[in-house]
Amino acid sequence: MLRITGIWSSALAAALSFFALSARAQTYTAIDLGTLRAGSARVHGVNELGQAVGGSGHPHGAETHAFFWDKKGGMRDLGTLPGGDYSAAFDINNSGVVVGVSNTATNLRAFSWNMTQGLHDLGMLPGSDSSSAFSINNQGQIAGMSGSHAVLWTSGAIQDLGTLGGATSEAHAVNNLGAGMTQGWLWERQRGAAESGHSSGPVQPACSRWPMVLAAFIVRLLPSTILARWWEC
Repeated sequence: MLRITGIWSSALAAALSFFALSARAQTYTAIDLGTLRAGSARVHGVNELGQAVGGSGHPHGAETHAFFWDKKGGMRDLGTLPGGDYSAAFDINNSGVVVGVSNTATNLRAFSWNMTQGLHDLGMLPGSDSSSAFSINNQGQIAGMSGSHAVLWTSGAIQDLGTLGGATSEAHAVNNLGAGMTQGWLWERQRGAAESGHSSGPVQPACSRWPMVLAAFIVRLLPSTILARWWEC
């Protein structure tokens, strides 16, 4: 069970109240983005220009491909990396750069995509057998994982973000200052890994997906630092 304590419960209540008041003053129109095939589509990311990305395939996920959607061109199939038959896009920045994952003939690989260059394999850490890209900021830094470690790609170079002593870590969000939020901890270039989800010990999976979702949301709003001990399980 998720329990948000102390200052964070008050902050969360204030934030929810703000968004509730904002929602009452606005109206929205639902837009059907369509599908790539006679099946389904799921949106994973949207930028400030209203461009959306995700994955679409047959029912139950068969032949799922990453897509890019905008109002002018509709849904575009981003394809896969060579040898692959599956891909999904997870985020897009305000420059229209998309990140996600595609399989190949041998493994899963993180990719980036833009209008001019198409799909680009982001590579992996030495000795690892897979990679995935989950988030990109407006400076082009990409957060994800390679093998069993969280990573950050900057200008094409991959950096191992390490763990808090455990075996695995994943990076699921990066803000425009390059601070990355993973499942249970915050990483900043100046400090390295700093635990935010548990008071001591190695990185552990959250008892629910909601702490990770909340963390990924807040890291985009705060400029640099997040206080420790957000939740207890």
